[in-house]
Amino acid sequence: MPRVGSDAQNVDSTLPVEALLLDGTLLVRVLKLTLYGLHEERRRVQGTPAHAEVVQRIRYLDEVLSWVKEQPQELVVIGRRL
Repeated sequence: MPRVGSDAQNVDSTLPVEALLLDGTLLVRVLKLTLYGLHEERRRVQGTPAHAEVVQRIRYLDEVLSWVKEQPQELVVIGRRL
């Protein structure tokens, strides 16, 4: 895999690179549906110990949704396996 970008000299090229091309519009839809379901779950578990965990998941996915909305229509997610 060729090295790309100014940080390329700091990258260990022996680690395998994995990439995933995502349809941003579809991902936004999926995240919105998931958030809707989590809000329904939050209402059901209100007043129980599970409520805090559901709220935490909602906040996390809401941040992810905000980030995805700011990205181009096609997202490329890249990672390296250690």
